[in-house]
Amino acid sequence: MTTTPRVSVIIATYNWSSVLRYSMESVLAQTFTDFELLVVGDGCTDDSAQVAASFGDSRIRWHNLPENSGNQSAPNNEGLRLARGEYAAYLGHDDIWHPQHLALLVRALEETGADFAYTWLQMLGPEAPGRERVRLLTGVAPGGAHDPSMAIPPSSVMHRRDAGLAIGGWKDYRTIQLPPDSEFIYRASQQGMRFTSVPELTVFKFNASWRKNSYVERPSHEQRECLRRMREEPDFRATELQAIIAGMIRQHPEGVPRIQLSEDVPPGEIVRRNRRLRGLKDAGSIPLEPKPLPARLELASPEADAFLGHGWSVPESGWRWTDGSEALIVFASGSPENSTLRMSLYPLLIPGRVDTQLVRVLMNGHEIATWHVAGDCWQEHVAAVPRECLTPVNTLTLELPAAVSPLQLGLSADARELGVRAAWLELQPAPDSPS
Repeated sequence: MTTTPRVSVIIATYNWSSVLRYSMESVLAQTFTDFELLVVGDGCTDDSAQVAASFGDSRIRWHNLPENSGNQSAPNNEGLRLARGEYAAYLGHDDIWHPQHLALLVRALEETGADFAYTWLQMLGPEAPGRERVRLLTGVAPGGAHDPSMAIPPSSVMHRRDAGLAIGGWKDYRTIQLPPDSEFIYRASQQGMRFTSVPELTVFKFNASWRKNSYVERPSHEQRECLRRMREEPDFRATELQAIIAGMIRQHPEGVPRIQLSEDVPPGEIVRRNRRLRGLKDAGSIPLEPKPLPARLELASPEADAFLGHGWSVPESGWRWTDGSEALIVFASGSPENSTLRMSLYPLLIPGRVDTQLVRVLMNGHEIATWHVAGDCWQEHVAAVPRECLTPVNTLTLELPAAVSPLQLGLSADARELGVRAAWLELQPAPDSPS
């Protein structure tokens, strides 16, 4: 009594028996063994039938189409017609599987109930002296979500046999715009088939179209070497993934984090900002040498650095953002007298989330004003400063409980805790009271 295999492996081939041998070897080396191997010739006229028979494995079935169709669609459809397994998997006759390939895909389909599953696949360009070998990776699905526009070569795919038949099988390349392998996968997703991705590198593809005259010269040394390395190098897959990453970095060096120097960043500001993001308090700044305020302190000017404590970002086009829940200004004063504080402010407002910026103003710990900064414009805010609040060395504190990070809100990559933009500050003696 003949048992029905769980998986039907389909290899479409045409007159390249030297390479067919190695793809078949990679199938027979699978740790999952409940499969049949259908080798379907597309009108082969070479010794491919003899190569298939030479393995002497009862799981192998050879079938040759009466004439060449010019593409894998016809052999794949014949393979689906002959298949007895619950699942169907494809392997290009010049591609190689890792031994765990079938086991991982069967488990993925059984655990998820999906109709289609695929693993990571490495596309390998030809080796050439003095030139880096092209290595590309496909099948990566961030978050597990299938992207219908992603190119997924059939060698990495397994599907429920009935699902492949339900979508109409493989189309003749002369009737469609996309290549049949891309069109088959795309049509499956468009017809509502469920996909799952296995985050393991299990397929090594040697694109024939990247190798000029490959069907004339019929080389097989790359596939032979791939199988050798797979057998002898325990870290073979990790080595290839490292090579892929290194190649991507060389092609896209802009993706590598780099040191960025800016003359506009005050000393210690980056560490202070990182401490705030980590939930730590400021460890303290190098004490400023207090100086008297000018008639108007332009906060984006180099002159302002001598007065600014923590809680300020870098200067921009005529202003600075506050950065954090409080911002300090330190200055010296002569004989204390009643004074008037004026500041030009522009709030960070986020519709539906931040409608106003509340600013509590303290002089040496004494609250002198509460400003409600709202409106999409620059505004001048005023506070009276009683002389008893002033000392020879003063700390003006702006407390900003509504400061927020655009990064935390998902609005941008800006990690600063922004409250208000400040353009200038004035502290002038108050006019004499009328007698």
